[in-house]
This record gives sequence, structure tokens and C-alpha cells, in this order.
Amino acid sequence: MMQIIVAVLVAFVVKSELTEAASEMGWTTSDHTHTHWGSSLVFVDKRLVFPFNGAVTGWKLYSRVQGTVLLQVWRPNGDDICTDMQLVGQTEVVVDDSNLGLLSIDLDPDNHIDVQYGDMIGWNSKNVKVANSSSSSHTEGQSYDLDTKYSLNVVYEEDDVQLGWDTVYREFVDSGSSQVFVDKRFTFPLRGEIIGWKLFTRGQGMVNLQAWRPASEGSCSVTLLGETEVVVSENNAGLMSVELDIEERIAVEQGDMFGWSDQGKGVITADMKSGTQYHCNKYQSSATVGQRYDLDGEIGWGPERKYSVQAVYQGLLGWDEVNRAYTDSGSGQVFIDKRLVFPDDGIVTGWQLYTRGKGTVFLQIWRPASQESCDVQLVGQTKVTVKSSNNGFMSFDLSEDDRIHVKAGDLIGWNNPGKGVITADMNSGEQHHCSTYRGTVTVGESDDLSDVIGWGPNRKYSLSAKFKSYTNADITNEDGIGP
Repeated sequence: MMQIIVAVLVAFVVKSELTEAASEMGWTTSDHTHTHWGSSLVFVDKRLVFPFNGAVTGWKLYSRVQGTVLLQVWRPNGDDICTDMQLVGQTEVVVDDSNLGLLSIDLDPDNHIDVQYGDMIGWNSKNVKVANSSSSSHTEGQSYDLDTKYSLNVVYEEDDVQLGWDTVYREFVDSGSSQVFVDKRFTFPLRGEIIGWKLFTRGQGMVNLQAWRPASEGSCSVTLLGETEVVVSENNAGLMSVELDIEERIAVEQGDMFGWSDQGKGVITADMKSGTQYHCNKYQSSATVGQRYDLDGEIGWGPERKYSVQAVYQGLLGWDEVNRAYTDSGSGQVFIDKRLVFPDDGIVTGWQLYTRGKGTVFLQIWRPASQESCDVQLVGQTKVTVKSSNNGFMSFDLSEDDRIHVKAGDLIGWNNPGKGVITADMNSGEQHHCSTYRGTVTVGESDDLSDVIGWGPNRKYSLSAKFKSYTNADITNEDGIGP
């Protein structure tokens, strides 16, 4: 079911046992026997590592003495974690008689701390000499030598890849009714799917958030791909986040655009500016998925306006997940498709595939020793069991613990312990696969997959990885994609 969230806040937490709550990392925030007796110390807990890019939006801690503490995020600069670290950001907390005990702090958006995969949590006392460092305070962006450890805790919010303008309060909403807009300044960079929306609204009404496919680049002859209905009321107006279940997501291709249809008066806030016309638009009360429309710019006022709406998006790297003629008849095989190269560092959040038959397949990420090399190391894998009950198109998301972190240049592959279940086209031509006969492979294992399996070298398999790019996550700021 579609879920509308009015506000999203995340906190970092001090705890005595590791928590398993979503977006929360650290130790339980409860009273314990001891407080640390030392001073002039900085601590970083190497166990508390951020599992993806995101932001610190708050903190929680339990205190029993008065004083000032800086709650911090640190970034290792290399493999020698404690001796070369950079302070990413920090929050000053003053503890006195009025707030002793459990303390929960929500940060204003301007004070959120952006974090990257691999960053760690730490803390230090303010205005005292730091152990293994020559200064009494630290500067964000500067590196220090830290050789001590301590446990601190935090809750965090994962970065989304978003396409659109910042979702902030703007001066206007559209006064006209039954209007359709498509912003030509934003096109999806890869094949993928819309997994949610973010918008800033005012007033009451209903808006359909939409994905459109132009007949050609920049064209306002567009086909509606899908839409999400959002009802705005006095209770939820303002910053809104809409999360879509798998069956509600909208598939998009590279070059597709997004837009919206106001069922009555507009509810999305906007800036009204003169200048170049960047919108396809038309007075229209509704549109039908799969139909083409000519949105030829009937609405001319404020043509350069920016609306506070974003499509939350994840890419798909792979071939279309459709029913193809073949499945592999051989057993104990490993394949890597050298055409399916991750363009950026990021995270695999799920998979899509089309299957036939019964069996097990391991969907894999491999890291080549060099470009085009079949000397590879297995980075991560997902086991999928295919039965008659789930044959055909499959789409699933991975839990946080099962996601696979990738680097630019990594490749998609798969391992069939038995006969193959992923459908494929068998085409002659250039060999695009690394392959070998192997039963199973262990993560971390390296091997030379030197094209032992030669038939159908140009085949395409119905398999894609759901992918969030760390490099392209910030494509929503006011000076971003649009002119």
C-alpha cells in the first residue's frame, strides 16, 4: 500500500546492545554502571560503520554527568583506520541538570551531517587536549591521528537518488484547475524505476505525479507511463514523502521525463519566473496510461518556474526482464556479462529477472582485475530459489544487511549450481561473457573465468540489478540539472 510520510527524522543513539531497528545504529540508550573517568579524549567506534550514503538527522544519548560533548562522524582515509581519519561533521551537546538522562536531539536540515558508506561514529569533549593529537579542537575536513576507541550510537537516513527541484516552500501554487505539466529540464539518466516521490504542498486538493515518455528528445508529444495519486489535506500539507510498494512503482527508460496533473487547483509550491519555456503543458482534467498526448504549451505564464517536486529513483543495470526463448541446459556454470558495467560507486538494492523452470541461481557482483579482464573476484551474491509458484517476472528488494556495495567498473554475473533458470536469447557474434564450469563460488574468492563455455556468445539474459549511484545521488539542488 502506498505510504505518505509527512516528515522524516533520524537519530543517532548510544546503546549497550546493538539495535536492529531500521536506520538506527549503536548501543541501547539506557543508564549503565560507569561513565568514562578520563578527559581530553576522542573516541571512534570501528564497529559502528555507516552501511550506505546518507545523512545524520539527530542524536540520542544517555548522560549522568554535566558537561559538553561533540558527537561526531569520522571518515577513514585509508586501511589504517585509527591513524588517518578525517572529521566529517559534529554536533555540540551541552548536558546540565535540566536534561540529564535520556537525551534525544533532532537536527535542523541545515545541521544534518552528510555521510558516506564506511564513515564511523565518534565523540570528544570540547576545549580539551585530544589524545594522540596536538590540537584542543578539530576542524571539519582536517585529518587527525586517532588511536583510541569507544562506543557511541546513531540512527541515520539513507540518501535517495532524486530527480527534480528542491522540495522547499515556494511563494506560489497554481490557481488554475485541471492542468498537466512536464518539466523538460529533467530526464532520467538510466533505465530504472520510480520508487517514490517528494514534494512540498500548500492548501488542499489532489495531484497525480506522473512519468512520461517523449516521442523524441525534447518533444512535447508524450506517452503517459504511470502515475501516483496524492491527496493533500490540512493534516499533511507541507513536506511530503511518498513511498511506493514494488507493484506501485513506475518503470522508466533513459530520457523519460516526469510531470504532474492537478485535478483541481494546484497544491505543489512553485516559483513563478519569466524567461524560456521549459514545460510541456495543457489544460486537461485527466490522462490514461499508455496514451499519447500533445502537451503543446497552452499555459504560458511563468514559463521558467520551478516546482517543489522530485521523483525518487533507482536505476536498473541489465537487460530487459522478458520471456526469452532459452534457458541454460548445462549445470554448474558461472557467467559474467562484460557489457553490464556499473558506471559509479553505489549499492545494489535488489534484482529483477525473468525465469522459467525450477532451480537455484546465485545473482552476483564481480570485480575485474582490470577493464575487460576475466580475472575477477566475487564481491557479493544473492541466492534465489525458483519454483513453479514464482516463475516468470520476479522483482525484489534486498534487506539492508543483504545489499551489495559496488565500485565503478564492477560487473553483473550469475552462478547456476544446477540447470539454468534465467531466460536468454542465444545469438552468435562477439563473445561478451566471462564464464567457466563451477558448482558454487564463495564471496571474496578470485578466479579466472576464461570463456570455457563458448556457445551463444552474444546472448542476453533477462536479469537486472537495482542500483543506487552514490555519484549521482545529488541531482536535485537549485543549481543542478536545470538551466
